[in-house]
Amino acid sequence: MGGGPDAHFRLWLRAGLTGCEFARLLAGKHGSVAVELHVDVAPPAAWLNNVFDAHARAGHVVIAVFPSIATEAAVVDLLTVLQANPRWSLRRGLKTSPLGGVLIGLEWITGSGDTSEVMGFAPFPTMPVPRRSPYVALATWPGGRSNPFRGTGSTPPARPGVVSFLDAPHGLGYDAYEGRWKATSERVTELMSIPPDDARLYRRATFVLTPEQAAGLALDH
Repeated sequence: MGGGPDAHFRLWLRAGLTGCEFARLLAGKHGSVAVELHVDVAPPAAWLNNVFDAHARAGHVVIAVFPSIATEAAVVDLLTVLQANPRWSLRRGLKTSPLGGVLIGLEWITGSGDTSEVMGFAPFPTMPVPRRSPYVALATWPGGRSNPFRGTGSTPPARPGVVSFLDAPHGLGYDAYEGRWKATSERVTELMSIPPDDARLYRRATFVLTPEQAAGLALDH
């Protein structure tokens, strides 16, 4: 493993700093998570489409890391570029964060026609604590329903035509899966206790931006 931003991001996940036990597990499991590096500020949407499609065929969770993006304004530029492509769309959350941030949802159409909810990471104070990463990144599960325990136990049920990280394969038995889900919930709650925040607010949010920056986006409600 090299020492570039892609390797750094993988180590950040493996360290458990997101609070997510599944992210920690998959980041350290060979062949489960692909980390793709893009050094330009605003990539062509076609590049991300090709990357996501390729890793869908390989059965990988995929994370695109953008070390050159260092401001909220540059994130807005990135989202504007993606929104111009028919496989990408933006949505504004109905609520705001406790600090008044605007919740932005980014969605991507998979090769099979499902809507994949994309998770965002960024080193901005507007982001919820578990998503404050060393670099801006977009992460998604680009495949279909590969989690046999989706909708059982503590896991929220699936929505028709929509996939997310909850649908990614994990290779765990039911008891181990439930144990990691419980540990994740407890750790994330702890991380978000000061200032008081609620992880459920961000389940469909990719980024949280200041109102001033979010005003530069064309958003669906």
